[in-house]
Amino acid sequence: MANTITAESDVAVAEKSITEYLEGTFVEERGTIEKEIFDAEQALKQAELSYESNLRMAAKGLIKPLRLQGEKFAVESARKALELKQTSD
Repeated sequence: MANTITAESDVAVAEKSITEYLEGTFVEERGTIEKEIFDAEQALKQAELSYESNLRMAAKGLIKPLRLQGEKFAVESARKALELKQTSD
C-alpha cells in the first residue's frame, strides 16, 4: 500500500513538473530562441545593405577593394550566425 501511495505521489510530481515546463520554461526558451533568430536575421540584413552600399561606392572608386572584401566577409559571417541559430532550436 505504501509503495502505491509513493508511486502515485511520484506520478503527480512528474505531471506537475511536465506542466510547469511546458507552460513556463519551454515557452521562455522558445521565445529566447525566436528572438535570437530574429536578431541574427536583422544583422544579416544590415550586413547585406552595407555591402550593397559599399559595392556601389567601390564601382565609383570611392572605397578600396579591401574594405569591400571586409564587407563581404561580414555578410558571410552574419549568414553563418543565422544558420547556427536556426539549427540550434
